[in-house]
Amino acid sequence: MLNNKVRVENEVAAISLMKDALSALPTRLVPDVYGWNTATEGKGWIVEECMHGESLSKRFSELSASQPEDVLVQVAHMFKLIQNYQLPPTVTGFGGLNFDSNGQVVVGGLTIWFGGPFQTFQDMYLHIFRKQLELSETTPLVNGWEGTDLRLRFQQFLNEGMPKVLENYGNVRLTLVHRDLGKSSSRSSHSQSPSTPWTFMSLLSKARNVENLLIDPETLQLTAILDFDFSHIASPADEYFYPFPSFHGIVAGPFEEGEQRTLNEAQLNGFKDFKTPTSQEEVDWNLAKTWHSALETAGVESPADIDGIDELAAVYWFLLDVCPPYFLLPRWLKRKTIKQQQALKKETEANLDKYLKRWGY
Repeated sequence: MLNNKVRVENEVAAISLMKDALSALPTRLVPDVYGWNTATEGKGWIVEECMHGESLSKRFSELSASQPEDVLVQVAHMFKLIQNYQLPPTVTGFGGLNFDSNGQVVVGGLTIWFGGPFQTFQDMYLHIFRKQLELSETTPLVNGWEGTDLRLRFQQFLNEGMPKVLENYGNVRLTLVHRDLGKSSSRSSHSQSPSTPWTFMSLLSKARNVENLLIDPETLQLTAILDFDFSHIASPADEYFYPFPSFHGIVAGPFEEGEQRTLNEAQLNGFKDFKTPTSQEEVDWNLAKTWHSALETAGVESPADIDGIDELAAVYWFLLDVCPPYFLLPRWLKRKTIKQQQALKKETEANLDKYLKRWGY
């Protein structure tokens, strides 16, 4: 599921850009690279600097008074620099990151979904759709959605519908995306089971039990941002589809229910005239509002500022549902009974049906 042939150079190239993007900060957050070797020449490896600090999520629940706001403003300022980073002229297009023969950073293949570089943003998303269809053929749980009408509808949407949906994203700004800032507290866009992973990245983070932002437990200052092997070039919206540290930063799809639906609406509306729900079983509303306030303080383009992010979120979560990453993990499937597996399949199929009907397919 991972393109290990490009994973090492993708991380090293991303580190190079991240160092430049965050150079204005008073603290150096990006680790140095002491040596590396591409997997195309054998086993890929990297020797990186060991950064000090503890994971942000480990300390976050212990903060009191104004401390959470202070920390989130730091994260938002860092995010602002990444989001607004002026990419070097050698980076022309979308996809993963690599080096040319002169050692300059260029666009390359994606670590996930393989493929790339891509000339246009639409090309990248259409490739992801094709790759997800290909992956769905490899899992016996859905077997390419054989026996359903989804197969034909997928092809029709791929050939006709999705290019039209993506027409509005022809001029998106080339944006450096980290893609794995930390563990997500959110749940699957179609499952009410809290054990259901959110994305492939959150699966990996859960497996490694890591978060990719470190903090000094004494000063509460950020000390590091880590793990760039999934970093790539996409749009300003894309970072909001991937795991943030656990302060409700993800923009979900259109079929959420309950508190998650309310959160999505609040994010897209900039929390204007927002009234805090009485229920806080799924969402820490004070934390969600504090995060949005931090984005405003730092001048970050929030979900409310990005035109079309709601429709692009629908496309992204639809693509994830075409072949949910955990359907490809034998160990995960073995922990589920046949009945549970079939229930998840049925749930996913129903969600895909809703997406396709939403677009007229």
